[in-house]
Amino acid sequence: MNRQLRTARPDHLAWIHPHSFRKTVATRIEQRYGTLAASRHLGHSSTAVTENAYLARPKVQADYTNAFAYSPD
Repeated sequence: MNRQLRTARPDHLAWIHPHSFRKTVATRIEQRYGTLAASRHLGHSSTAVTENAYLARPKVQADYTNAFAYSPD
């Protein structure tokens, strides 16, 4: 399958590999049904493996810079 994928995908999508699909499915299941459901779907014995290796993490962190804003009393 990996050879077929390499042959079929354009160069700008070279980052896609079979594991990408597994990670996408895990993330979607986790978003809707929770980490335990995603972990069970993937056949993991622990949610730790699912959390560390499969679930997508937010690329942008929340903006907390307003905590440092000057506010005269």
